[in-house]
Amino acid sequence: MRKTLSWAAATIGLIGAFAAAPSAAASTAAGSVASPVVAVAPAPPAAEASQSDRPSGTDAGEAASSTTSTWKQNFINGAYPNCLDDSSNYGLRAHGCSVASYDNGYQKWVVVNDSGLYRFRNEATQECLDGSSNYGVRTHTCSSASYDNGYQMWVRYAVASQGGWVSWMNVATGECLDYSSGHGLRLHACSTAAFSNGYQAWSF
Repeated sequence: MRKTLSWAAATIGLIGAFAAAPSAAASTAAGSVASPVVAVAPAPPAAEASQSDRPSGTDAGEAASSTTSTWKQNFINGAYPNCLDDSSNYGLRAHGCSVASYDNGYQKWVVVNDSGLYRFRNEATQECLDGSSNYGVRTHTCSSASYDNGYQMWVRYAVASQGGWVSWMNVATGECLDYSSGHGLRLHACSTAAFSNGYQAWSF
């Protein structure tokens, strides 16, 4: 089990992550710090993600196990200092990372890994990350049917998963979770270029 970092160490780690993340944004908002789940990147995009709630034996980049494991973390985008955020007021979005948003559950995601097949449930809304050709990417009521149909099932995009940065592909659409200032949060064709630019890179 990884040790929980102090707030001071978390702040320093987050600054390092943004500076070294794939195509990290040129500047960050003053005073913006990560949740206790911090990505620390020695070189882009081969970062090491440090999740305080992740159980031992589930480090990023490991081969999928044959058992189900569950933990909580945030997801930081590799191109911008924003986290995957969900709330009843604003819905699913990429929003500035903050300790308060993590503690309130908006940026805290319950990750379930079932032999390399992932489900992400937001702690504040209790809804799951869902992708479809009709609705794009959104959060929606968690259900076995939606998971089995691939809408709420996510896998690592095989050619874009290095160190602590992962590209997430939705099984139903075959497209990846993508974020940019021009297009916002969306599902888009998976590519190594989009991963290298940070649009499809997420801390893990």
